[in-house]
Amino acid sequence: MSERALERPVEGTVGLAAASGRRAMLQTAPLAYHAEPGVTPMSIEKQAVLDRVPAGARVLEVGAHTGYFSACLRERGCTVTALEVDPHAAAHAATYAHRVVVGDVEDAAVRAELDGPYDDILFMHVLEHLVDPWAVLRAMRGDLTLRGRAIVLLPNVACWRVRKALFLGGAFEYEDTGILDRTHLRFFTLDSARALLETSGYAIADWAPVDVCVPFERRLRHVPLARALAPRWHRWLAARHPNLCTEIALFAAVPRAGG
Repeated sequence: MSERALERPVEGTVGLAAASGRRAMLQTAPLAYHAEPGVTPMSIEKQAVLDRVPAGARVLEVGAHTGYFSACLRERGCTVTALEVDPHAAAHAATYAHRVVVGDVEDAAVRAELDGPYDDILFMHVLEHLVDPWAVLRAMRGDLTLRGRAIVLLPNVACWRVRKALFLGGAFEYEDTGILDRTHLRFFTLDSARALLETSGYAIADWAPVDVCVPFERRLRHVPLARALAPRWHRWLAARHPNLCTEIALFAAVPRAGG
């Protein structure tokens, strides 16, 4: 069998393109992030991404897993291609996406099976799992339309929770999920996340902190005399020190003219 993608129907409704990739079978917890469309509540960060995708857009979701967000995109009238490394998760995603490609986004042969250009390419908690996210971002600039965007969610390793654990307890412990997910190969701060996009040939059009943890805010809310100060403290510190307070950041970036 050729190592190039193989098209075959899934449940008689969509095409599932299976392509080999050098890390395509590297899975530590199959279906670990499964969410059920219409049942599982949407997270704040995913809602922030959805709000930025125009209705009817052609979208590539990299790391679609079992297709929860692909289903949400289809409800907005988007045409969705899902790229997923785990074939078991991809089989679920095929229920919701118009087309699914199975394989590693770092494999050029897999990327060759994509049917772009796309209005939006989504990298939601994907880039930190890659060996060379810079190369992937550079390679996929050509998969965007003239006004297309890469929309990225990235965890911020310089956030308060990580700093507090490291400074006060000397702890940098890997976890099953979250900022210190044991499957993360790369760690970024807000500045290095911007640099990741800019050195890969993009200009940042928009960014937002979509998951925020402000130092001492919770304690203020539990002190009767200080409770009224908590909202103002949140707004001031989050605006003054975003790298300290942002746990998850959203970036929307467009290919820069001339690379």
